Amino acid sequence: MCLLILRTCFLFSVDPLFRLRSQLIVLGERREGWSYEDFALMLIESTDSITQLDISLAEESPLRWWRLIESVAREDGCFVIAAPVRSYLLGISPPHWMSHTHAAKPERIAQIDRELLEHEHAATLQRIALLWKEGRPQGAVFVGADSDMLVDFGTTLAAQAQLSAARLDAPYLHGTDRAEFESAFVTALAAARLSSSLLIINHAERLTSASAQNLIEWIARRLHIAAVPCLFCTTSGIPVELFLSSPIELEFSLPETRQRVEYWKTALADCESVSAEEIDILVGGFRLSRGQVERAVKRAAASSVTLGLASLAEACRIESHARLGKNARRVRLRFTWEDLIVPHDVREQLAELSAQMRLRHKILGEWGYAAGQVAEEGVHALFSGAAGTGKTMAAAILARDLHLDLYKINLASVVSKYVGETEKHLDQILDEAERSNAILFFDEADALFGKRSEVKDAQDRYANIEVAYLLQRIEEYSGLTLLASNLAANLDEAFRRRMHYIIEFPPPGEVEREMIWRRAITAATPCEALDFEYLARTLQISGAEIKNIATRAAYFCAQNGAPLTMQLLLQSARREFQKSGRSFLDVDFSEYMQSPKS
Repeated sequence: MCLLILRTCFLFSVDPLFRLRSQLIVLGERREGWSYEDFALMLIESTDSITQLDISLAEESPLRWWRLIESVAREDGCFVIAAPVRSYLLGISPPHWMSHTHAAKPERIAQIDRELLEHEHAATLQRIALLWKEGRPQGAVFVGADSDMLVDFGTTLAAQAQLSAARLDAPYLHGTDRAEFESAFVTALAAARLSSSLLIINHAERLTSASAQNLIEWIARRLHIAAVPCLFCTTSGIPVELFLSSPIELEFSLPETRQRVEYWKTALADCESVSAEEIDILVGGFRLSRGQVERAVKRAAASSVTLGLASLAEACRIESHARLGKNARRVRLRFTWEDLIVPHDVREQLAELSAQMRLRHKILGEWGYAAGQVAEEGVHALFSGAAGTGKTMAAAILARDLHLDLYKINLASVVSKYVGETEKHLDQILDEAERSNAILFFDEADALFGKRSEVKDAQDRYANIEVAYLLQRIEEYSGLTLLASNLAANLDEAFRRRMHYIIEFPPPGEVEREMIWRRAITAATPCEALDFEYLARTLQISGAEIKNIATRAAYFCAQNGAPLTMQLLLQSARREFQKSGRSFLDVDFSEYMQSPKS
């Protein structure tokens, strides 16, 4: 009966001459100009009673429940087949939130098959494929940074199980109203059931990020009733037990260094404009999957005339798509090595840090130094020194040199007075940064990684647990972590031991101050007899203070419509000293001040 009704509704959906009224079928009415009779008789003769027909068209009937047919908003109250199902049966492209996976090229399938056979979860993956082949509605969860790679794995497993694959993209359902969401989700399940397909729910984390508890329960019930093999692909762990009963959950870590090198060499096999050294920078800076590397190369080739390191790095950053949200702010990378004026030893250490990031894959992977190491391949550095000595600028220069994004952590949104919340926030930041291949910069790090104290009460105990957890979590981060502090002595000693570099940024000496003064005054500024040697000798201040003074003096200059003079610079210096409560006596600078002022 249901199949006959579905077939009839399909005819009514595609042919305007045929319309089905539930009342007409039940009452056996006739009207001039309407060809209901044959269909009504067909339906009535095929059932034992009119009641069975009523049941088949009822609100809670399988046909209505699965959204296979729908009532048209017409006064004659007819039923038609649901639009997505009609599109599927007619071979029209599916809705935007659902895509049927097309068969991959043979060489692509062979490549993925090899990866699955060599994968650490190979045995479990083969077991999943066997369960699906036997017709069991086994649920599975794949967690990894590259959702497209996870979908590829799922599609290949479905092919091994002799199933087709249908993908439901959860982000497209994000923000829809409840009725639209339910209709789309049930239709996807019905399509998977009708076509004997594996249902792949891509970016499944979106189902929990925006779903109320009652909606989660609704999804779980539909999945249980549908009894179709289902694969959740997600970039972050989700409480999948809320949706599936006894799921098989696998975490796919990003490829090792050796694999990443092969991915890049294969993707750039026909490109001679990218050197081996530039591939080293890309491998060391970006932990990308095979699919991400291929997409990055295609994106870079389409966006630039000549494929090079800059265009490839930009494509890699786009592919990494950082989503650190309110917990971090992206830092503009405006500075170069020429802008950083620090002692030679500091510059050497920064260059060594940059080289370690670029070459770590060669040392740890090709040369085998990773063997026996417990910690991840991440690099962690502490920048110590007074305010204004160049710590933030050095972090930005490193990021630019490595072609990576730099994110400054917002401590106000990380640190919480509630037990466990600080750890939770830092977890979210590091997990997302791991997927985004970003450099993390913790300014005023002593506020977060302070020394553990003697336990006198429960508050002290929880504070010590928090610090211990943060130390462990930072050590596990595989990227570059930079921490800056004006009070490095307040940092926990165990934390200092975990640093690969501790770089002290001293206040600039007289030579450095003169260089900073000369660069702080731009070439476009109208000037009159500036004595940079005198300023460097008499004003023992930081580089940031020198730039503040120069900028304020430029405003004085523009306001007065006169060239920049030593008097204006010293007047600006007095304002800078007043900010910090320091004494500034004009008599000390009588050589350039017109009249003493108290």
